[in-house]
Amino acid sequence: MKKDKLWQLGTLLVSSYLMLALLPELRILGFVILSLGLETLVLLIGIQLILIFGGVYQQHILPVAKSVNCFLEKHDPFFFIPSIKQLKKFPQMAIHSVPFILSGFVFIFSDERFNL
Repeated sequence: MKKDKLWQLGTLLVSSYLMLALLPELRILGFVILSLGLETLVLLIGIQLILIFGGVYQQHILPVAKSVNCFLEKHDPFFFIPSIKQLKKFPQMAIHSVPFILSGFVFIFSDERFNL
């Protein structure tokens, strides 16, 4: 089944289900979905979620992530987050983005017994 036919079938099913609902608000929503299409409704809901979670990310998550990154860069000399361009050229650099793993390797394998 083609994508357009699938969206049309989904629109028909969702709108008919909502038109049979007991609440008048849901009946009106069924007519709106039938006129606009389910695809447009999904797009509008996605935009709303992006706006809500984008604001939460900018105000709450990003400052915490930046402070954790500054702490890790200050206390772990081998920690940094490589760019996508660097990772494409040298995929082994991804190990640098794991905090304290290279410092741990240096600490563990710097013992004289492990030298070959």
